[in-house]
Amino acid sequence: MAQKIPFFELFPNLSLAWEQRMALDGAYLTAAEVDRGGRTMVLSLTAQKDPGKEELAGAIAEAYQLQKVHIQLTVSAPRQEPAGRKSAEASEVVMGGAIKGAVQPMEGLNPKMGNVVVAGKVFFADLYETRRPGVFCLTFDMTDFQTSVRVTKYMQKEEKAALKKTVKPGMWVKVQGYVKLNRDGSDILLDPKNICTYPHEFRQDTSPLKRVELHAHTTFSNMDALTPLNPKAGPEENLVKRAESWGHPAIAITDHGVVQGFPDAWHSAGSIKLLYGMEGYFVNNLDDRIVVHGEKEFYFTDEYVAFDIETTGLRVKQEAITEIGAVIIRGGEILGRFQTFVDPGRHLTPEIIALTGITDQMLEGAPQPAQALGAFLDFVGDRPLVAHNAEFDISFIREGCRQAGLAFEPTYVDTLILAQNLLPELGKYKLDIVAEHLKLPAFQHHRASDDAATCGLFLPHFFRMMERDLDVHSLQAINPAMPALRKLGHANRRPRHIILLAKNRVGLKNLYQLVSLSNLKYFKRFPIIPKNELVAHREGLIVGAACEAGELFQAVEEHKDWAELKRIASFYDYLEIQPLCNNAFLLRDGKVADEEELREFNRTVVRLGEELGKPVCATGDVHFLDPEDEIYRHILLDTKKFSDCDSPMPIYFRTTDEMLEEFSYLGEEKALEVVVTNTNAIADQVETFDLLPKGKLFPPRLENSE
Repeated sequence: MAQKIPFFELFPNLSLAWEQRMALDGAYLTAAEVDRGGRTMVLSLTAQKDPGKEELAGAIAEAYQLQKVHIQLTVSAPRQEPAGRKSAEASEVVMGGAIKGAVQPMEGLNPKMGNVVVAGKVFFADLYETRRPGVFCLTFDMTDFQTSVRVTKYMQKEEKAALKKTVKPGMWVKVQGYVKLNRDGSDILLDPKNICTYPHEFRQDTSPLKRVELHAHTTFSNMDALTPLNPKAGPEENLVKRAESWGHPAIAITDHGVVQGFPDAWHSAGSIKLLYGMEGYFVNNLDDRIVVHGEKEFYFTDEYVAFDIETTGLRVKQEAITEIGAVIIRGGEILGRFQTFVDPGRHLTPEIIALTGITDQMLEGAPQPAQALGAFLDFVGDRPLVAHNAEFDISFIREGCRQAGLAFEPTYVDTLILAQNLLPELGKYKLDIVAEHLKLPAFQHHRASDDAATCGLFLPHFFRMMERDLDVHSLQAINPAMPALRKLGHANRRPRHIILLAKNRVGLKNLYQLVSLSNLKYFKRFPIIPKNELVAHREGLIVGAACEAGELFQAVEEHKDWAELKRIASFYDYLEIQPLCNNAFLLRDGKVADEEELREFNRTVVRLGEELGKPVCATGDVHFLDPEDEIYRHILLDTKKFSDCDSPMPIYFRTTDEMLEEFSYLGEEKALEVVVTNTNAIADQVETFDLLPKGKLFPPRLENSE
């Protein structure tokens, strides 16, 4: 698990106000990452009070001469009480007498402490007679969800008979006793003097309006989730029963690629409506790779502008353009050229210099981005644009124009997608590989003007092929003609997540058929559902856009243009947004600048829903039941070799009030809409039906099976 470093052990000489130092008393760091090149630092801080995150980050940056410090703050409840809430119910004595004194955390117990009081949940218990006749040993393990301790008491027959209650797994107890070492000195144990029950009440959803969780994983999501569905357990250890005890009207079961959790969920449910679903591994093999973007019509005989850019890196929001090169081309003839360097406002890294051949000296005195982009747009005029892997180049131009206040709504052609569809014999489709295949002249790769000219020279070859083989002669006729060719290509597609909910029995049957097809016909590391199969079996299903791993959210993350986002979102019945912690890994990986950018991603999805008239639902992507269970998922992720397995990710089953607070940045009215109104509306679309017809099951007869 993550090492816990006291805050002032790492920053002993940091000058802070008295109030901040008090707020940081007992605070500790679980992660600290420093980017020496960018002079930035990311800290994961846990404290019992908010020390003023922004002010603290500024003080650290100033003290250590850093450009920026980002703090991921977790405010933990005081550790004097274990997780959960005490009820008014009185304690019962198990052994000895009543216990007085404050409860201490189990972490840090040592023999020098002598007499202590701890409280927590029992997860193992045994009472047995030792080899010495008449001598019994009571031993049990208990946890306060930060660490655990073993309690051991040797007693005579009379003392055993005096026990007023049996200690069992699942009980909450308070123990007063002496901290000792075990026989070989390898661990500590507690020799109890008094043991009492410890009244404990699990979290409750006290909101008068209840939400519906539409995205929940159980233990059937293999090696990923720990949410229990044991029908014999109570609300404290059963997701469906917990939701029902909270008064939630419905809950969805959406395990990864499987439906094996349905029977346990069915047997667990009382009056709550079950939404039978699945988070599938979805591959858009129909229209994820569009050749032509934009609505303007042009013919193959018109003029086109092929262009290319060089940048300081790959991330649109953090990096900058260094060069723009373009050519006007018609029928294979270059009619004009454009080239300009662009001042990125920063020094280039050695890696970028080596890749592009552009140096800081070459950029001295170069035009500012607004000036360079204005000149480029003047050169383009009303012509359509052409680029290889156009989404990358277009996204940088679009962001630059947005910052400069320039209008930019182009129609553009992606030669990468054309090459993948028209040249299925090629295994790779980089610019130089396609150029060599088409026998084009050699060029200086990774220089914008040369790359642009080469990309432009692809067009006459591709246009001739489409005219000859497909009878296509204009841009807007290209996209409808491409699906017939896609199955010939070799383009690998990474599966994205998608949520499927069965609306009725027809939908349940179609869901089962998709599960079978994904495992038996399309399995490739994952049970994959191609879009063509989903379209064929969509009747009775409600299709959700899923989490950050979904097609829509990743398009938002990649800053695709609004028309493209609307095209992608239009396929789904509802759109999802999730708490910031679900996507905090983007911040840790440096893919976003701050939490505000994560909020803006969710706001973008909300705006899409408003414009398309589709409900946007806030979901928790539940992977465990209670906050204290997070430690077990860290262990799961560690076994899968996740580099950030110890990073905070509290994706537990949240109450309605917790979700409303999480999305409060949308405004009170919109937060209520996405958390409560829309999730209930989706649940209302689902019919109530039994998973299996009662009394009508006919198991097969297998001869000699006995």
